[in-house]
Amino acid sequence: MVGKQAAHRKSLHRKLANQTLKLGKNIKTEKVSVKAWQKNWGKSIGFKSPSSFQSELKRKAENTGGTVLMFSTRFTALSQTCLSGNKQKKSLSQRVHHCSVCGLKMQRDILSAYLSRYVDPKTETLSIELARNGWLGMEQSLLDGWQVGSNQSARIATSSKSPIVGGIERMSSASIVCEESEPARVNETYAVSWNPTDKSGG
Repeated sequence: MVGKQAAHRKSLHRKLANQTLKLGKNIKTEKVSVKAWQKNWGKSIGFKSPSSFQSELKRKAENTGGTVLMFSTRFTALSQTCLSGNKQKKSLSQRVHHCSVCGLKMQRDILSAYLSRYVDPKTETLSIELARNGWLGMEQSLLDGWQVGSNQSARIATSSKSPIVGGIERMSSASIVCEESEPARVNETYAVSWNPTDKSGG
């Protein structure tokens, strides 16, 4: 059973790596502590083996002439940072970024991924100015991605199937789904979108 699960996990890692590299062969990502994850979530993290996925992604990227560049979260703090330059701490359970200064509202991980495009891995610094300049051209795509992710989370949470599918644990937290479902109020989301021409936002 253990061997089948390991083979299945490896197959999923390959598939996810291939899907990721279809979007681009040069990847930037935050350095994360897998040990810290294991401390918080135990066997669930060990089974999913994120470090193995990272290795698979790096191998495949390099085989296609691409790169996987990693940078520390210590200096960038992307999940705490807004386009306005404002930084505010969030608990891990807070999945929606809502800036108290400029009012920008965006799914936390999506915003962090966007900001990572403007991180220089060599200096591990984020250029807020470049991120602001690119925002208007990307905002609609990011909002659409948030909506799609919210719909998928809602389907998982309301499914009557077992949380264990093919030996793979599936997360279905109702509290997260509630927060992730906020894009349903699309007009409100647009209303508080960050506007780089508004100097009051910082």
